[in-house]
Amino acid sequence: MNPEGAIDGKKLSGKNTFPKREKLKHRKSIQYLFDKGASFVVHPIRLVYVVQDALPKEDVPKFSVTVSKKHFPKAVDRNEIKRKIREAYRLNKSPLILYCKEKNRSLHMMWIFSGKEKKEFEVIQDLVQKIIKKLLR
Repeated sequence: MNPEGAIDGKKLSGKNTFPKREKLKHRKSIQYLFDKGASFVVHPIRLVYVVQDALPKEDVPKFSVTVSKKHFPKAVDRNEIKRKIREAYRLNKSPLILYCKEKNRSLHMMWIFSGKEKKEFEVIQDLVQKIIKKLLR
């Protein structure tokens, strides 16, 4: 019997953490994402993603978020929105982790907030859940 949040005896990072290996940071990876990736919009969040065969130790989704400086000139506001999106993602990412592990796929995502006003956490969490459901289809 597997403990909750484990596959084949390996503990998933689905215990509501957001470890370094799940962060999309490398310039080449981000450039590849924008060159070859697909995208869709659940207003006001645009998701750019690419799914490919996983390399060893790459079977977790990698995630990054950005907010427009044009709409939010103050860094405090941009950081608040990014923090809310990361938190909502962290709480709802377990289906994506299971998909990647079961299908041996690698998923890289860039979440782009393009709204013109700040949203409450509950609204952002609903948007994140919709995006994850749409992505899994």
